[in-house]
Amino acid sequence: MRSPGRGRAGGLPLLIGRCRNESVRDQAADHVDARTLIAQLTERAATARARIDLFGNLLRTMRGDRAEEEFLLHGDRVGPCPACTRGLAFEEGNRDWCERAAGVLRERERGRISRFGRAGRPGAAARPRSSCRAGCSGCPSGW
Repeated sequence: MRSPGRGRAGGLPLLIGRCRNESVRDQAADHVDARTLIAQLTERAATARARIDLFGNLLRTMRGDRAEEEFLLHGDRVGPCPACTRGLAFEEGNRDWCERAAGVLRERERGRISRFGRAGRPGAAARPRSSCRAGCSGCPSGW
């Protein structure tokens, strides 16, 4: 018997819960060691890169040297192609976000070390503020 609220896509509530859990975990940047979070983000980016390779290989196998639009219009079996294309875009977004977030955290860590030294004591001058809301230099101004 199926649980209430679960139709044919029985994994949907689980997926929503997973996204919510990842969002909460990502907010941990304010409360846990940044190096730990950077390592987790780096691992997630590596997983996304592996999936990007997988989806890319599947698409090349299905489409051959044909462009996506040509394949969709004239291909024999197009069913999996849109799903692979969406999966590819999704994982590229995951990779980009993880790399960007890890970069911001690395920059914040460098700034913290330069301000307080390795032992955490006040030391070198504070780094200049950028237009970034996180106060780091080198990240896109939309952050």
